[in-house]
Amino acid sequence: MEKNLNGADNFTPLTSLDWQVHIYGDAAPAIRALCEGRKLSLHVYPWRPEMDQTGLRRNAVYLVRPDGYVALADPDASAAVLTSYLDKHKLTSGR
Repeated sequence: MEKNLNGADNFTPLTSLDWQVHIYGDAAPAIRALCEGRKLSLHVYPWRPEMDQTGLRRNAVYLVRPDGYVALADPDASAAVLTSYLDKHKLTSGR
């Protein structure tokens, strides 16, 4: 399920105790399809220039664990990298 969170903070989705993907900018179609297929919540936030100063990368994929920590940060937003991580850790349904 994709959620475009215009203006929303990125802390609200962390109240869910599920694996989730955060993207600041635009989500590539392959990432959207992967998240849908794996039943991973996809949270897309509009990119703002000041985000670069925090260390975030535009359009990067951030896989967030249920405890709120980032399990994977992929600046290339590669569906293959995300798939490999999910498969390696046996996260077939995002949980």
